[in-house]
Amino acid sequence: MPRLPPEQQGALTNEQAQKWDDRYTLREVVDKSSEDYVAPGREVLQFRRDRNSHTLLAGEHGGWDIDLPETLIRGVPGTVVSRHVRFDSTAVVEGVTFYSPGTTDNNVQLITVGPNAVVVFNSCRFYKTRTQGGSFIKVEAGGKVILNGVDFGPVMTSAGTLIDNAGAALDVLIVGANRTGWALGTASAVGVV
Repeated sequence: MPRLPPEQQGALTNEQAQKWDDRYTLREVVDKSSEDYVAPGREVLQFRRDRNSHTLLAGEHGGWDIDLPETLIRGVPGTVVSRHVRFDSTAVVEGVTFYSPGTTDNNVQLITVGPNAVVVFNSCRFYKTRTQGGSFIKVEAGGKVILNGVDFGPVMTSAGTLIDNAGAALDVLIVGANRTGWALGTASAVGVV
């Protein structure tokens, strides 16, 4: 049955109405299943109750709070997040550079992982200016993080740790590169060079 307003239904032939209906159905499917492409400066919005998917386009992005489960965030080459990010649910983050220029709300931590969150970072980079202290990631008690193929840098001239973890060392697993000279903190180094 065509999804046209009643006043327009008589204006089209049955074939035209069916084509219009097919296009409308296709748009509905694409709108419900496609991911959100986020341009620099645009907010990351979670439209669904779970399984939100976002691709951050190249450029500088602000921070956000992720509180819905099974969120996927991807970055393309040149994607930089320069504000604080908080995770309060399950998420996977791929290919994103998190950076603190030292003048924003992520001066102490780039990322906070809440008590019920489980976050996996794949192929992400974490950078601060050389003189910033604190940590790169804060994990609240009960939160869990897996860092796979990540890079922490540059060589730091101030004191700090990579991970400020209020839980057990096994709540944070790291496979990646630590070029900062800082200690890992309360975390398990599966393979850190």
